[in-house]
Amino acid sequence: MRKGSLKTTKFLSVFILSLLSFLSYKAFSQNITSPEDHFGYQVGADYHLIDYQQAVEYWKKLEAESPRIKLFEYGKSSEL
Repeated sequence: MRKGSLKTTKFLSVFILSLLSFLSYKAFSQNITSPEDHFGYQVGADYHLIDYQQAVEYWKKLEAESPRIKLFEYGKSSEL
């Protein structure tokens, strides 16, 4: 191989790897609602606690926003 050809090959390799890194970052970066945005306050802040139903609603919202979370019913409680 000639020097110019090797330099071009290295440049193309770095360019392609950079492009693939950028595309994979874009594919996995999503707009996920933070707990603060959903509830309107920081979770666990003084005088602001969430109950079970609020937590489940937030988890359902996350399931709709991301393919990385899947909710399923594990069982029924006698307390419902």
